[in-house]
Amino acid sequence: MRLYAGNLPETTTKQDLHNMFAKYGILSDFSLTKYNKRAFSILHVDAGALAILELEGKEISGSSIKVAQAVDRYSSKKLEDITVKIRDLENDFKNIFEISNLLLGTVESGYFVELNPKWTLYLGWTLDELRRVPFLSFVHPEDKEITDKVHLEARSGSDIKDFVNRYVTREGEYKRIKWNSSSIVKNGKTYFQAEACDDI
Repeated sequence: MRLYAGNLPETTTKQDLHNMFAKYGILSDFSLTKYNKRAFSILHVDAGALAILELEGKEISGSSIKVAQAVDRYSSKKLEDITVKIRDLENDFKNIFEISNLLLGTVESGYFVELNPKWTLYLGWTLDELRRVPFLSFVHPEDKEITDKVHLEARSGSDIKDFVNRYVTREGEYKRIKWNSSSIVKNGKTYFQAEACDDI
């Protein structure tokens, strides 16, 4: 029987997989693909039903593994192709994120989480410094109340249109940032884009 074994720890090796399925009559030729801090495999075993019964949901290094009968659309080659495409897309988005002239990032629980390098170029703070304290700490005192209100609206999924506030630079000056985008809220994070109004 062809099996899919997924949600394996990233540290899983082919030898680990072989030892795990040896009692079920594993064949020597099988794949092991690692992606996003997890591993998965397509493999053939003689006693597939028993392997599913005994291994499905088993805890290994903090991971509850998935063992099920593989279907044709999840062939080893197709899974590898899909993984490569996903990685390529992630690299493309990462490159766009890094070189964008917009101020891009995410906010969660009042703190910046991901930020692109444009923030450092514009305000002078390192990305770690910007993430270390609540983002309102960088907002001009006169803009804090309205900024907090707009942030709450964005968290509820409302669009931000032509909102401008001021952020303090590392040198103690204030620069304007224009927020004019549709916010996306996912898993507690608000994804945003903004525009630097003043020349660097």
